[in-house]
Amino acid sequence: MTKLSRDRDATTLHPRESLLATGNLGIVNAEVVMACDGCATIALDLRGTFSLTVVVEGSVDGTNWELIPVRRLNAAAIGYVASVAGTTAGVWVGKCGQYWKVRARASAYTSGTAIVSLAASAS
Repeated sequence: MTKLSRDRDATTLHPRESLLATGNLGIVNAEVVMACDGCATIALDLRGTFSLTVVVEGSVDGTNWELIPVRRLNAAAIGYVASVAGTTAGVWVGKCGQYWKVRARASAYTSGTAIVSLAASAS
């Protein structure tokens, strides 16, 4: 069933299943930001050839950011981590219910470019 949500910056209601943002992380502090107001979960998909550290952060005001722990899908080790480090592509998920915006940011960078997709969903 389609969820009706209200934009934070507007008063109109619109149907929404999920939100998506894409971009590249190729330097330190590069980021991909998306509005996720009203969503419950966030998924981070990293692809490409890279060596860097990515943190997923959420904000209630668009200025102050807090860490969102994420866990890797389809991995033997089950547990939440504060950051995704190294060269391994994959998909990580976390909870974003209390945040207005979410971002994936390269907190450390060595080489390459990570192709990032962020998806937020009400489920």
